[in-house]
Amino acid sequence: MNTMTATAPLLALALAAAFDARAECTVPAALNGLTFINAIDPDYSPENPNAGSLVKLRFAAGHYTNQILNKNLTVEGSYVYRRLAAGVGQLEAHEDFGGSVTRYRLTLVCSTPWSGVLIYNQEQGAMPPAVRQNVGRYTIAEGQ
Repeated sequence: MNTMTATAPLLALALAAAFDARAECTVPAALNGLTFINAIDPDYSPENPNAGSLVKLRFAAGHYTNQILNKNLTVEGSYVYRRLAAGVGQLEAHEDFGGSVTRYRLTLVCSTPWSGVLIYNQEQGAMPPAVRQNVGRYTIAEGQ
């Protein structure tokens, strides 16, 4: 496990602790049936080909569809999700991108019951840079 991947859960837990204690929230117990809209930060990692993108993730049992809305691109993948703490969840995903595999972890830190901060850590990718990190905001758009 590389250092970037190992530190993501610690960073997420630190972010969760930094949020206002009055904003009682929990991340979903499961993602099946949910749709997320993610806004990827354009400045945190500008070399990321999806920096500044809007992404729509539709989750079913064990698999998902990822639509990169501003690129009119759709890819599919499989995932495993777990809640690390009441306000922190993490999914590990494998995506098929034109015959190449992208593997990443997406850590969610809630700020409300339907939105929060996301931390994206890619370990292997179809598009360079293959190993990268980014942050953004997530909103649960459907299925609450």
